[in-house]
Amino acid sequence: MKRFVLFTILFAATIFNANAYDFSAEAPSGQTLYYNIHGDSAIVTYPGPNEWNSYYGFTAPTGNLIIPEDVIFNEVTYPVTSIGSYAFYGCSGLTSISIPDGV
Repeated sequence: MKRFVLFTILFAATIFNANAYDFSAEAPSGQTLYYNIHGDSAIVTYPGPNEWNSYYGFTAPTGNLIIPEDVIFNEVTYPVTSIGSYAFYGCSGLTSISIPDGV
């Protein structure tokens, strides 16, 4: 029983403190974007702990956003291949998003 309780506490702590992204980088247009690594590519994602309050405590992108063709993390270049669900949920300040052909 004690193991189950300990596991439950550790699991809950992991969920509530975990970020939804692997790394962040500045977009060519100056906003911070968040990415998950998926194999040899990167997916634009949301930064928060879940999709319903994805930018809680983070600065949401605004204005004219340019998504890059590729992004560098730990000296590895990843092509940006997709935009994840809820990546821009609640980003009411966006006026346009430029998406490269490979996305």
